[in-house]
Amino acid sequence: MAIKSYGTMAVDWEQRIDFARLRTQRLEKAQASLRASELGARSWNRVEKDHQEARGLVDRAEWVFILVGLLTLVVSVWVSFVLPREAVKPLSDLKAAVDHAAAGNYEIEFDVQGEGEVVQLAHSIRHLIAHIREKLETEVTGQRR
Repeated sequence: MAIKSYGTMAVDWEQRIDFARLRTQRLEKAQASLRASELGARSWNRVEKDHQEARGLVDRAEWVFILVGLLTLVVSVWVSFVLPREAVKPLSDLKAAVDHAAAGNYEIEFDVQGEGEVVQLAHSIRHLIAHIREKLETEVTGQRR
């Protein structure tokens, strides 16, 4: 076994580079120079301050995400329950009117409020029932004469 002889580049000529020793030496040298200067203490205070600011931003972001999530939940529940009722009510009124007309009762009157295709369909069905009622009245009056 040979005696270790370190050169200027921290190389043992038999073992080549001793990375563990090299890392330990460089770390000790850097820590010693930080302790000797005020830079180490000031840097650590700056790191702590930046960490506190970042933590505050993260806390605010968490609250924003919670509020946005709750708002989204409330809006989705409203859309799921309230909005379909407003869309289904005119359709159910229209279905009841069409069922009466199909049963032969053309004297039914209905009024669907709102806008959109359902209301247009209701107006068309109302005109259709009125037209059928007029046809039946003209046939009945024509048969009486």
